[in-house]
Amino acid sequence: MLTRAELKTMLWSRGDEQRSLFEAARAARLTGIGDSCILRGVIEVTNVCRVNCDYCPMRRANTSRNDHYFLSADQIVDAARTILDSGIDIILLQGGETTGILPQIEEAIPEIIRMFDGSVEVLLNLGCLTTERYRRLKKLGAVSYILKHETSDPHLHRSLRHEALDDRLACLGALKDSGFKIGTGLISGLPGQTLDSIVDDLLLVDRYDADMCSVSPFIPARDTPMAQVAAGDLELSLNIVACLRILYPSLLIPSVSAFERAADGGQTSGLNAGANVLTVNFSSSERQKDYLIYGKDRFVVTAGHARKVARTAGLNVRGSVFLPRSGTSSPFPDQSGERARERASRPDLARRINVSAEANPQSNFSDFDPSAADLRTSFEEAGVRPNDVVALAGLRGPDILAGAVALWSIDAIPFPLPPDTHVPFADLIVSSDLTVMAGTGVPDRRGLDRTAVLQLTSGSTNVPKIARRSIESVYDETAGYIGGLGLDFSSCVRIPVPLAHSFGWGVAISAALAGCRLMLDLVSLPSRLARELDEGTISHLAVTPALAGLVATSKPSGDGRLATVLVGAGSASPNLLDALRARFGAQPVLGYGSTETGGTFLGSDGIGKPIEAVEVRAPALGQRGELVIETRAPVLGYVGDPPGCDRVWRTGDLIDCEPDGTFRCLGRISGPLRLNSRFVETEPYKAALFRLPEVDDVAFLVLPEDHRNLEVLCAAVAGQGLRREAVAHALANASRQHGACSIFLFDRLPRNTLGKLDRNKLISSIRGGMA
Repeated sequence: MLTRAELKTMLWSRGDEQRSLFEAARAARLTGIGDSCILRGVIEVTNVCRVNCDYCPMRRANTSRNDHYFLSADQIVDAARTILDSGIDIILLQGGETTGILPQIEEAIPEIIRMFDGSVEVLLNLGCLTTERYRRLKKLGAVSYILKHETSDPHLHRSLRHEALDDRLACLGALKDSGFKIGTGLISGLPGQTLDSIVDDLLLVDRYDADMCSVSPFIPARDTPMAQVAAGDLELSLNIVACLRILYPSLLIPSVSAFERAADGGQTSGLNAGANVLTVNFSSSERQKDYLIYGKDRFVVTAGHARKVARTAGLNVRGSVFLPRSGTSSPFPDQSGERARERASRPDLARRINVSAEANPQSNFSDFDPSAADLRTSFEEAGVRPNDVVALAGLRGPDILAGAVALWSIDAIPFPLPPDTHVPFADLIVSSDLTVMAGTGVPDRRGLDRTAVLQLTSGSTNVPKIARRSIESVYDETAGYIGGLGLDFSSCVRIPVPLAHSFGWGVAISAALAGCRLMLDLVSLPSRLARELDEGTISHLAVTPALAGLVATSKPSGDGRLATVLVGAGSASPNLLDALRARFGAQPVLGYGSTETGGTFLGSDGIGKPIEAVEVRAPALGQRGELVIETRAPVLGYVGDPPGCDRVWRTGDLIDCEPDGTFRCLGRISGPLRLNSRFVETEPYKAALFRLPEVDDVAFLVLPEDHRNLEVLCAAVAGQGLRREAVAHALANASRQHGACSIFLFDRLPRNTLGKLDRNKLISSIRGGMA
């Protein structure tokens, strides 16, 4: 344990010493609880208080001056439902200290727990009550309770709160004895406060074995006796956070909204000083202005702000640590266990999208509703049944989303396909004009009961297959995008990439579940997209590297700035990322995933870091090898294969895992190709070709000859100024050792709208050359 003198020195740190203090705090946090940030949602249940604290605008003496209110139990439950739909599993019921709100609290708690199916931490902050009342609240299902001591100096405490510190600490002990996880907290910068008393505040956490502790800088507020007192020093508050973290590595320490009120970026500074909790406000806008905790000009934290702050600090968003599923952190209900699996259904996906849209006045999902309603009617008239597969063939992005929601609502399975793509099978087919036609049926229905969507793999590295995406994986991918991109009701998300591809699909579904405003149409001209972005209404953009490069170099036509640019479905160069930062003022986020699993990595470097539902099995730190991941949701494999619930996925990508945990993709691991009943390695051919400076791109295919019953190894070689003789000479040695290889030259290899190799066009071009 640190000495009092050492703690006082740490509290006074500035400059290099303060930076070292914060680094030590972050290291302690990583050891104690990991690189995660816990989100909780607060409902401010009443602004009436019996106590007359000199620093608080909601003091008893101001009751007649303020517009006081008490929420009803129904209002509390309705607000809790919004928290559920936002993906947060901690509900903080907070209010002034009055027994007048307790009947509503006691009625609401069981309803909230039922609504969450038990997967919720009910956290209370209602002041000093009797031991009997604490026990009753605990019995009803509350898990944790915050009772801030404010200051451990008994004389200062009485002079500012007009009550005895011992009485408050006795309630803290009673809470602990009643079985609550307990939290306390202090105000820093109070007049008359000393460093010695702050050290006592730090040590009080150990004395009461507290699980949580907050630090708030004093903020003077109008209509209080302390309105003219100087504000507390933010730097001192941050140092207190750091000291708490070093003393108690696993303690829950919020980065409070008062930090942001004190300085722009204050909550990010709090996380960088060692905090690991953010509280999102879910009170109605009317009640937010009446809950005068820091006065009328307090800072109100939204879910998007909180997730952006966590991301800026390099932390992953997670859920409660006090629930039995504390190892998971999806912002959606836990998908483990039989009851949860029953709850994770296709109709549940549709319900959540509709609830999120209805809860957000800014949502434009109602624009898609007519299509969804018409399609649902068409589906019902066509006799679509649960588990039926419906191909959405060549539809626009908005119609794909509307069609998917309509199908999920009747427990059917969407199968989005790009334009001009052969429909391999389906029970029904929806064409681009939204006509519903009969399909040929589905030859293999195994594994479809847990399938949310069927998706066609790109075929860029093999023959295209049809992947079954599990319902659970959609929730986990959504949790990753919401946390990694900071999506919330205030977000307007532009997705100018095909929703028939897993990248565009995953972002669109995640944004819909988050209640965002959506813009889903493709663009024919990058300049048109750039003008949209410059108008200033779009906050988030999801693009491929190729499209990102075009809009990043466009000439600005307005002052629009983006919160986030997500670059996925391909690798992005450092120059491209710099150009995006300069053009749109946003830190680009890199995405990585596969059709079979959905998005699995997000971050600002390499391929990002694994989302919360993903663990890396290989390669180890400092090693190179195939990326092997373990997912919380089952990977269901492909239609036609036996259904499995394997959670280990071999990506086929070669990865460098750097010592600091950065993952860098070096390309695909080229497996052998089967040629005339034997296997041929393509690496020797590829290595020989890339020794030619003119070669930009290479792909290998095995195709049958028309006039002989044999297969031919074909090398498609792309580059400017290629000469067939030079290419043949480069391949001569490899051909002698490993077999002949037919050569086909291109200026560039055909690629689809996502920049991936278009095998069908490539095969057509090669067959034309073989004819």
